[in-house]
Amino acid sequence: VDETAGTTAQIQALADTGSTTASDAITAIDAYNGSNTVPTVQQYIDAGVTGVTAGNLDAVNAAVANQTAGTTAQIQALANTDTVILMMARKNLHSITQQLIEAGRSPDTPAACIERATYSDQRVTCATLAEIATQADLLDMKNPMVTVIGKVAAMVDQDQVEWPEETQENFYAIEFGE
Repeated sequence: VDETAGTTAQIQALADTGSTTASDAITAIDAYNGSNTVPTVQQYIDAGVTGVTAGNLDAVNAAVANQTAGTTAQIQALANTDTVILMMARKNLHSITQQLIEAGRSPDTPAACIERATYSDQRVTCATLAEIATQADLLDMKNPMVTVIGKVAAMVDQDQVEWPEETQENFYAIEFGE
């Protein structure tokens, strides 16, 4: 499919016909695990996935990595992912955030950790994706904890955010939602 000539309907028709090109593209995208051959914009187009451009390819590939997505609809859903929610991931938070950055997520993506959400002793902290694991370490946060990564983390009520004393002078507070 010529990237500049195809309409969405033509691309979807190609994908629906089960053509070798569409099938191969879906297989390549589904096989992506973050460390093998990176899917291209053209492969997403061949698979019938809309909205993937050079500008958001890294973020789309980060969403697709290590996911099972064997159909155009599943790949499209992952491509549209803006927010990642991690449940009980405290032990692996450093590794997960590093993998997301390596897979193309911006290190400046807003992130928040919420320990014991909805309880009276709930604790919340915010940072960038690159710094959220360190922030959680400094506050000695533990599971049960939810980590929110994406623009929605910018909506955290700053009056509830806890900042470690060790970092108050050196760690910049992210001004979310202004």
